[in-house]
Amino acid sequence: MRALTAPLEELGELEELKKQLKKEHTCVSLTGCVESQKLHMIYGVGEGFQNKLIVTFSDLRVKELMEDYRFYDRNVMAYPSKDLIFYQADIHGNQLVKERIKCLREDGDFTQEQIGKLLNKSQQGYNHIEAGRAELKIDDLAALCRFYNVSADYIIGLCDTAKPLI
Repeated sequence: MRALTAPLEELGELEELKKQLKKEHTCVSLTGCVESQKLHMIYGVGEGFQNKLIVTFSDLRVKELMEDYRFYDRNVMAYPSKDLIFYQADIHGNQLVKERIKCLREDGDFTQEQIGKLLNKSQQGYNHIEAGRAELKIDDLAALCRFYNVSADYIIGLCDTAKPLI
């Protein structure tokens, strides 16, 4: 399995992620990987840890991930997400919403000032939303969905696919 983790070790971020994981009571959120890279990253970053918790949007997806992860580790189990206390909850205090609106903005090469104007806010006002220091109001959420052509379910984390609005 060393051959699988060797390319990951060339990434400067890998060691930083491993350091963060070793801190007591720390979670690490990995986003931005393509589907084929997710399990590889989980295996590489979680190397040396007995347990890895993968939270996703559906029990069907959990089963798919579990079967694919068996390639890396035969000792893998799925636990029904409906039994987890934090089912469908944002366990990082809107972390997912913050990451998604920032990624949508950056992917579209927009500035905070431009998106702030769209929402009738200053750059600083929008920055507070993106940083999680201000609440994303429902009207602003709707405006962002229309602008980026994605569902509110995607932005708030109820699904993992940025499907276009119909």
